[in-house]
Amino acid sequence: MPSGGGGISLEYDSSVNISLADKTAYLNYTHPGRSTQDIVLCIEINGEIVAQSGTIEPGNRLKKLALLDGAEKKLSEGTYTDADFRVLSYDPESGEKAMVDTVAKITVTVEK
Repeated sequence: MPSGGGGISLEYDSSVNISLADKTAYLNYTHPGRSTQDIVLCIEINGEIVAQSGTIEPGNRLKKLALLDGAEKKLSEGTYTDADFRVLSYDPESGEKAMVDTVAKITVTVEK
């Protein structure tokens, strides 16, 4: 890997379920141990972030995320195909954000 370079890989299930009742997104996302970057994972629906993790170090798995305040009011029951995981990458030593975000298409099902 070039000096100053970094790598990130994605391991995830492309189906996400959101419960409006408990304001939680249920997902399966693994930040593999071979990644060289810390990440913040966002769930984006129709171009708007509805959930965001804290910093995730390589080798960790995420199974659920709380919705951002008020996000449940912007969602209705149904299936959203204009949805993404937006992965923000950060240098683990400096904390500096990488220039480019990684985006992966997902399908989100919203239930009461």
